[in-house]
Parts: sequence; structure tokens; C-alpha cells
Amino acid sequence: DKDEALLKSEGLDVYGVADFRAMRISDRQVASVSCFDFKNFKKACKSWEGKVFCFGSSWKSDLEEIKFKNYFSNENLYFFFPHQLNDLSIIEHLKYLPSNSKVIKVLDRYDLVSDIENGARVFIVSHMGVLCDLYPYFDLVYIGGGFGKSIHSVLEPYVSGALVFCGPEVNRSSEFDFITSREPTKLKKVQSSLDMESFFCQNISFVRRGEDRLEHIKSF
Repeated sequence: DKDEALLKSEGLDVYGVADFRAMRISDRQVASVSCFDFKNFKKACKSWEGKVFCFGSSWKSDLEEIKFKNYFSNENLYFFFPHQLNDLSIIEHLKYLPSNSKVIKVLDRYDLVSDIENGARVFIVSHMGVLCDLYPYFDLVYIGGGFGKSIHSVLEPYVSGALVFCGPEVNRSSEFDFITSREPTKLKKVQSSLDMESFFCQNISFVRRGEDRLEHIKSF
């Protein structure tokens, strides 16, 4: 926000801020895809034949507005990354999710493949600071905050090549403006719980995850 204000005061294009940040996100995601960290997570997502969903920076307000239980399918994987990582936030998430949902505290030590083989499909990840690195492995991303004050970063999943959804409160997000001016079909706004079906039922013409997205990520 300070960078935006400085650019505006100099009469420069505010979108330059998001564009510069996109390059930094690109560098980070290229490095993440190319390294050996989180190999179990990457293996599980890359080999999954269904869709892989992500709910990034989710809040209780998102969970209250969107009736997740009506949309879960055994054909897909669902990863929740709460904005707040305290115990209360995790408990609140569990109230809205299937009873067999798993909580992952340390992602690189977690045997995700075995849990999936045993029928788990919904995961709450409380591992701090990894979400931006993992976006290249998700097909569809819902970014939280849009049923509260404003959405969180939509630029990170957009750079990764995922199709991005968010709630209605976007007035404080220059990233939303940047993306919709560039590729409006890659960022969709959900106005209410009734619209959420479009997110869960979104068709994907072809799946690209991990290394298959590097060319796209590097384009920034």
C-alpha cells in the first residue's frame, strides 16, 4: 500500500506495483517447483486424476457464507490454509468440514499419500509460510477475506496458473484490478454461497501442475 501511494504521488501507473510483485512471486514459485521440498505433497497432487482445490487465507466469515459440506466429492482433493493458524481458527474450520478432515502441522513430514489412499480428501494445513510456494499444484483457488473486510492476495495463485475465485469485497485490492485488466477470465468473484457452486463445479479442460506450469510462471 505504501508503494502504491508513492507511485500515485509521482503520477506513475499504480499497476506497476502488482507487476513488480508478480516477478518476485514468479521467482519464488519457480524455485519451489524446482526444489525437493514437500515431495510427498507434490507427488500426491501431481498424480491425482481429479481436481485439486485450495482455499487460501480462509476466515470463519468465508466458512459461514459458503456451505462447503454440500460440495465435497471423493473425486477431488481439498486443501484449506487458514489465515489465522491458532487452535481456535483450526477448530472453527473443522466445524464446517467433513468429520474425517485431517490437520497438517508440518507439511514436509506428513505422509499425505497414505492418508489419501485411506480415503482422506480434505486437509487443513497450518504450516506457516508455504502457501505461495504450493500454488502451482492447485487447479482452482478460492482466496479468503472477501466476505469480511477485503480479499487477501489473489496475485500469488494467479501467477501460478491456477483459476482464482474470491468473495465480493475487493475494493482494497489493487491485485484484483491488475488481474481483471489483464486476464479477466482468470479471476472470478463469488457474490454469495449460492454462487459457490460455480467454483466447485468448474470444468478444467486439461490439468497442468508443478513442472508443467513453469513456462507460464516464468512469463512474469
